[in-house]
Amino acid sequence: MAWPNDNEPKEWRIGHHVRTKDPVVDKSGDRWKMWYGEGMHWMKKDGELIGWATSNKWRTQLHKIAALVLTFLLPNTAATTFYINDKEGQTSVIINIEFTLKLTYTVHGDSGEAAGSRVLNENDFRPRLVGSWTGYKTVQFENRLYAIDELFLYYTFELDGSPGNVSLARSVYMTPRHTFAGNRSPLENLKFEAVDRLNLGDGEKAYECDKTETMSFKKVSRKADDYDYSVEMETTLFHAQAFSVNGLNFNDPVRCEDMPSTSSGSNSKKVAIIVGSVVGGVVLVAAVVAVVVFVIVRHKKAKIQMSPGLGLDNCK
Repeated sequence: MAWPNDNEPKEWRIGHHVRTKDPVVDKSGDRWKMWYGEGMHWMKKDGELIGWATSNKWRTQLHKIAALVLTFLLPNTAATTFYINDKEGQTSVIINIEFTLKLTYTVHGDSGEAAGSRVLNENDFRPRLVGSWTGYKTVQFENRLYAIDELFLYYTFELDGSPGNVSLARSVYMTPRHTFAGNRSPLENLKFEAVDRLNLGDGEKAYECDKTETMSFKKVSRKADDYDYSVEMETTLFHAQAFSVNGLNFNDPVRCEDMPSTSSGSNSKKVAIIVGSVVGGVVLVAAVVAVVVFVIVRHKKAKIQMSPGLGLDNCK
């Protein structure tokens, strides 16, 4: 791969790979390209520059501090900041994820056959944020299924088509006995449409959450105790909600019709992610304040619903 000359003007380097220690992301041939340079990266779609993001040491530190604060405010929650400037403006959003998965697995080995079926939700997974170098934010859910075998679910937030639109794609990977199997699924392409200059407060209903998809794959262990490992996974519920941090718009969640909720109160491991442009510290502070308000409001609602003095004891 040929790198540009550092003495060349920046305008020339925008259209080429920029010298960097990080890998270069290339999606769908020439359709999507991302380049990283010192303090700046560019994104192109079909040859047109659609976005860029600047970074400096102090702003990066602010982002890390904000993520730590958010993680502290929401226990068992992964939090981070993601910012990108584009031609249309800014957007900031908190995502609340709930899901239910039905897993059926069969293991054939030297010691016989083991099979089982489990129903899991977000409470059964340990959330972690990975892949930040790509410019995407990926939430990794980890669950130990059988012996030392693990299932990883990756929910990746990506720019979708128009500048600033955010979509959510899911990838499923398994590591049976340290071997690798993967399956990328187009299920739940959640599209939070750009509304009012990318303020996503009205985007809460702009997602698909009533899909059910079954995927399966099979992996043979390379260890001495060879066995066949096959898994079928069915998504019975997926719910995601977008909140507008800029407008502090916290509406009640919009749920799929005829779909049960997986929420289990304070024990539920929600994933809060701030996505958006961070200009100075204004949006950053607003995001932290928004999360504090969100936690307080939800806590008060839970107390009201459980209070015997309000005549709500018999509510079903």
